[in-house]
Amino acid sequence: MTRHPGPAGAAGSAGSPGRTGCVHLPAFPLQLLLRRQALADGEGARDVPAAVVDRDHPQGRILWANEAARRHRVLPGRRYAAALGLCPDLRAAEVPPEEIAAGVDEVCRLLGVAISDREVDA
Repeated sequence: MTRHPGPAGAAGSAGSPGRTGCVHLPAFPLQLLLRRQALADGEGARDVPAAVVDRDHPQGRILWANEAARRHRVLPGRRYAAALGLCPDLRAAEVPPEEIAAGVDEVCRLLGVAISDREVDA
């Protein structure tokens, strides 16, 4: 996320240094999925093999996998059906763009960054 200078005369406008920040959120969709599972199942959900898939279909691809899933060789790029063969207890789901956007909005709110002042690299 990058904060851009505001209108003339505002803090960070031309003539005064702007503020720039970057927040690195590795595997953010996986973090959202794990949070969703923890809310639904309780705190132990983080120990359950979990993965984000591009589509909830046997031919879907694993996009991100937590450590518990990776211990079973569930890795990004693997087909969902193959991952289930390696780890029958795998919990996988799609994380829709709307949920990711809402998560980014929440991070911005927690950091005190106005939503209109942010950029998100896809």
